[in-house]
This record gives sequence, C-alpha cells and structure tokens, in this order.
Amino acid sequence: MRKSLPILVFLLFISSFVTGQSLKSIGPWDIYYAVDLVQGKNGRVFLSTSGGSYYSDNQGASWTKTKGDFNSIYYEASMTKDRDGNLFTWTFNNIYYSKDNGETWSFMIPDLTNAPKFSALGVSGDTVFIGTEKGLYYTTSLDFFSPVTEVVALQDQTITAISVTGKRVIAGTQAGGVFISEDNGKTWQDKATSFPPSKQITCLSVSGNKLFVGALFDGIYYTEDWGDHWETRNTGFSNPNIYDIFIDDNTMYVASNNKAFTSANDGNNWNQIYSEANYSTAQTIWAQGDQIILGRWHGVMKSSDGGQQWTEALTGITGAFGYTSIQASDDGSLFAFATHTGIYKKEPGSELFQAFQKTGGGYIGRGPIANNKVPMVGNYSIAYYDAITGAKGEEISLHTDSKWINFADVLVTTPQGLFLSTLQDGVYHYDGTWKDYSNNLTSTSMNDLVLVDNTLYAGNDDGLWTTDITENNWKKINIDANNPDAKFIFVQDSIFLVSTSYGFYRSGDYGKTWRSVENVSADGKIVAYKDRLYAPAISQIYVSDDRGKTWLSTTDLPFYFFTTLAIQNDVLYVGALESGILSAEINKEQEINLDMVRIPEGGSPAIHASSTSGLPITLTSSNPDVATVVDDTGEGYSLKVLKDGEITIEASQKGNLFYRPAKTQQTITVAYITASESSKTNGVTLYSNPGNGIYNLTLPDNITTENQYVTVYDAMGRPVLYRSQKIDSDRYLLDITGAPAGVYFLNVRHPKLNATLHFVKE
Repeated sequence: MRKSLPILVFLLFISSFVTGQSLKSIGPWDIYYAVDLVQGKNGRVFLSTSGGSYYSDNQGASWTKTKGDFNSIYYEASMTKDRDGNLFTWTFNNIYYSKDNGETWSFMIPDLTNAPKFSALGVSGDTVFIGTEKGLYYTTSLDFFSPVTEVVALQDQTITAISVTGKRVIAGTQAGGVFISEDNGKTWQDKATSFPPSKQITCLSVSGNKLFVGALFDGIYYTEDWGDHWETRNTGFSNPNIYDIFIDDNTMYVASNNKAFTSANDGNNWNQIYSEANYSTAQTIWAQGDQIILGRWHGVMKSSDGGQQWTEALTGITGAFGYTSIQASDDGSLFAFATHTGIYKKEPGSELFQAFQKTGGGYIGRGPIANNKVPMVGNYSIAYYDAITGAKGEEISLHTDSKWINFADVLVTTPQGLFLSTLQDGVYHYDGTWKDYSNNLTSTSMNDLVLVDNTLYAGNDDGLWTTDITENNWKKINIDANNPDAKFIFVQDSIFLVSTSYGFYRSGDYGKTWRSVENVSADGKIVAYKDRLYAPAISQIYVSDDRGKTWLSTTDLPFYFFTTLAIQNDVLYVGALESGILSAEINKEQEINLDMVRIPEGGSPAIHASSTSGLPITLTSSNPDVATVVDDTGEGYSLKVLKDGEITIEASQKGNLFYRPAKTQQTITVAYITASESSKTNGVTLYSNPGNGIYNLTLPDNITTENQYVTVYDAMGRPVLYRSQKIDSDRYLLDITGAPAGVYFLNVRHPKLNATLHFVKE
C-alpha cells in the first residue's frame, strides 16, 4: 500500500520584543475651571471642577480630592444634595451618590432611551429628578439599573437647573421656562411666561418663600408667590449674566461675569466684592459668615474678610479640557484651542504649550490661522491675535440686527466673507453684517463646516448638507437609510469621510454613493499627513493607509478622550480631555528581518522573522496550492507543502500609530515528498517504507561498512537514537521502534558518497 505524506520542509519561528511607545503630556499645567460649590455635612464644602471633585473641612483653606470612581474619568458635573445632606453628582449617564458626606460613593444607571446628556440633578425624598438636554426625567429607585419616567410637560426641553423644597420641584430651562410642580413632579406649570424671550435660565435659589432665578443677559428675577408675580433684581449689574446665586442666612451672593456681588436686602441693592481684569467668568459661589469661596473658569479664589481681600484657594490641578483644534502658524508655532479656557501656544524649539490668550469662559470654537492671525471664536465675538506678539487686532461682534449668535463653533474664511456654524443656531454668513445662512436646514444643531472650492458641507444632528457659498440653499446628502447625524467631515479629492452616531461612512465618488467602514470611529477632525489619515477617538487614534477604506488601531493607548490632533515634523500632538495635550513621535520606519534556513545536515529547519518595531509579523504564501503557512498555536508557524513548486514567503507588519507598514519577501522551491515502499538515493536503499520502526538498509557494493557513518534525524533536524544490526558487509537492520510516528531522514556519509533519504514510521 502506498501512502502520501507531505514533508515539513521549513519551520517558521516568530520572535517578538516590545519597544515602549507612549504619549507624553506637554501641558498646559495647572489650568482648570470650577463648576459648582455645595455645602455638605459638618461644615464640609464640596467643589466640582474640570480637574475632579474636591472637599474642604476648613472653609477652603485646604482641599482634598473626593474619593469616588467618577474622579478617575472625565468629570465636570455639578453636585447637589437632598434634605438629609446626602450628595448626588453625575458623569456621562451615571449618577453617583454618597450617604456619608463624600467618604464613599455608590452609583446607578438610569434606564434612559437614547441616553441624552445629563445637565442637572435634584432630589426630593426618594425621587431623583434628572435634567437632560432632551427633557426631564425622574426615578424613585437607586438600584444599579433604575427605571425612569419622562415628564411630558418638559419634553425636549434642555434642563439647566433644578431646585427642590419639600414636594415643590422647580426646573429652569435653556429656553427660559421656569416650571414648578407642587406635587413632587406629577403636574407642572410654566411660571415664566412673562419673561423676555432672550432669557436662558442658569440657576435657581430658594430662601423661605422667596425664589430667585438667574439668567443669561437678563439678570435676576424674583418672586414671593412661586411665579404668579415677578420682579427683577438687577440694580448694580452692568452686564447681568448670572451664573450662580447662593444665600447664607439673609445675605445673597451672586457670581456674574468676572465679578461677584452681595446683597443684604433680597437683591434690591448690590455691593461688588470681587472683580478681575483678566476676564475669567465667576461660575459658582459659596459663603458662610465672612468666609467666601468663588469658583472661576481659571481657578478658585477665597476671602476670609467678607470679600475685601482674595487669595487663590486651590492650585496644582490639571483640568480635563476639550480641545477643538490644534493648528500651526506660518512660523511653525502650534496653537491649541481649548474649550472654555482659551488658546495655548507652543513655539518652535519649545516642548510645552503655554497660555497665549485666555477667555472668561464659554465655548471656544475653531477657525483657520492665516497670515499669522489667530482667531478666537468666543461667546460674543471673533477676535484676531497676532501669532507672534499676541497683540489683539480686528474684533467682530457676534450680534446680528436682533440677537446674539449663541455657541459659535466652526469658522470658515472665503473671498465672499466669513461662514460660521454654531452648536445651536445654525449657520451664519458675515460680509460686514451677520445674516442667517440656514435656509432648508432641518436642524440648527451644527457639528462641522467644511469648504471645498465654492461648496460648503455642513454636518448637523439631521445629517450631511451642502450648498454653494453664494446660494444659501442647503440640500441634504443621503448617507444611510438610518438617517444618521454627521459629526465630523473630511474631504480629500473625491474621498469623503463622515463620522456619525451610527458609525463611519466613506464615499469615493464625491459623496454620490456611500458605504459604512468598520472598526473606526472619530470624535474629532480627521487629519491627513503624508500618505496616512488619522482619526482621534475615545482611547484610540485610528490610522488609515488606504485613504479611509480600512483603519488600524493601536493597542495599549491610555484611556483618554482624544478630541483633536495635529502632526508636525513626524510628531503627533493630540488634545485629550483628561491630560491636556500629549505628543509622540510617529511615522517611524520599521524593518523586517526574514531569515530562511534550509534543512541542513544535522541542523534545525526554520524561518526566523522579526520586526525592529517589536510588532507581530504576518506570514503568507504566494501560492496556497503549493504550500500554506500554518499557525501552530503558540509554537510558531509551519509551512505545509501540498505539491512541488515555487512559492514566495512574505513577512509583513501593517504598522500602527507610531510605525509605518513594512514587508519583505523571499522565494523558495519546495518539494512534496511521497512515501513509498522503498527509498533509494545514490545506491543507498531503505525498505520497507513506510514501516513499523525496523528497516533494511542496503549500501552500494563499493561501500564497506567499516568506513561509513549513518545518522537518523527527525523532521526538526534533531538526531534520533537508533539500534543497528549488521547482517553482512553491505546490509543492516535499522531499529527506531522507540521513536514516535512521523517522517525521518537517514544520512549516510562515506568518503565515496553523501546520501540523504526519507522514510516514514507508522
């Protein structure tokens, strides 16, 4: 009986080593903003900031970071308490609560459809009211996964503030409503119908039967009958943007713009107790007697004498900022645009980012740096600064003929003027005056704006849109049947890439047809550098080498929220919510070593492959019909030969964020060896083959047994012990019954020949 058995001609061993790759933080340092101050039990004061939550047991003289899982991830939420002093806060869509004055924290996950972003909390007994960007909800459970009920009367409202006194629940909205429920949330009535339409409620404060309501642009409203009649309390405010109201006994404290005020007569008259030349918005305030703590966009100030003298109260924190853009100027400087804080600059030759221009709070958008002019797209204006000197130049107000443009985001410069997308108000065009440029847009919540030649592309919560810059006639581009939103847009020649809440989409024909792309997301603008694309995301920076068709991820990146990136001279600069700006060397070349060793006499058959990057190697055969590469599950790789022929072995490494892809090849000839009843080479014969371990070995007539040397190897090239018995001058019995079944090689060396043949033990 004949049997065919492929011979293991080569073994492939992959050696791997790890070369450390990391992102290092390069600033800015000690920059954070305060969000909220709340009174705990036993005199403890809690402060939530963009750099985490802290508490003080000595009225702000020193601070300790609050324990709790919410401090290990991005956190900038406000904090509240119930009537028993239990504390509540949130991060993303989890609610954290503490019943022991902040020593330990538990958390719950409200079961909310589509998980709208939280914006406020209030607690009434066992009921937790959850304000979101899309309405008000409540739950009566603190279970790990808690069911919630929607308040229909506030459906689709953005809730900005919640106050609870007994069964009376008060909710302020971004649209200016002040909704009051007298029955713990069962029924609601809007009590602010007489307010002017431009108001935006920011805070609520209750003292007895007195309700004070703070608003943007409109100051303070006051009622003693829970909203049936209102009065204003704005005497003394030059620019009444109210961010926080705190009442200590009968004294009111207000944080407003870059100032703080106090009143001893319910706001009829105000006394300014704090002012700052560097416009830093006073965001939150707390007081007890003469002790006052003021939280700002650029840190915390403290006064121990009723506001006459102030000192910094909390230092040494790196805030968790988002970055909307990192760009280069003509001289090679890099500018990072940080939300709510300002612009930071890294000069050529410097390693760190330093403050360039700060803002007093509010969202900072992104605009192009051109002609050494750096635009700050802020709350009230677009101001241009000289990239070298920092001197302020032209400033364009963001006020139309009838209103302020809210939440300016993306600025595009064209010969026809400026185009500006906003987070809530659609798109505007400026050619000396601002005009609404949102015709046909079905959503004014904009995400991105891109100019290609004379065509604008805009992404909003209702999809991808386009218009000629001269027409103001937006048309929707259908990407997917799910009608996804469009977050970030990238255009390069005919290639369009769009990130959405449903995934990532690509078009190769100018947006006519689209396909979804797997294994990639983008939480910031996609950047092209040399021949690669880079996409920042949560805990990942994706890389594409084929113009967005496929994307690579990089293992072991730190868990940061990457929001924007720039690349300069093969160095990556990336903005992260938790750690400022980080950098790393990228685009590095790697070399692959492929060492193919044929089966030697007494040697070990192997192919060694490794990369200078230490990244794993992929091995492939050019002709799988001849031979295939087999993964031996942790033991390396083997080449399975199927028939005679020539193949090319390719060793490749696809690269990652730090390294470019690389590959190398070698061509070899392989033979498919068939076992037969006898093997014969140069007159040396071995039979029966295959056999049970005992074989007849016959030598040529001119070879004497005294001068020959016989060695047996296994398929790995390792010598095998055997026994032999001489039958006559040219014949032996060869015994390897102690060896396992498999393929073996017999080598006979003599001054007159050197012969190798194979045989099989069953």
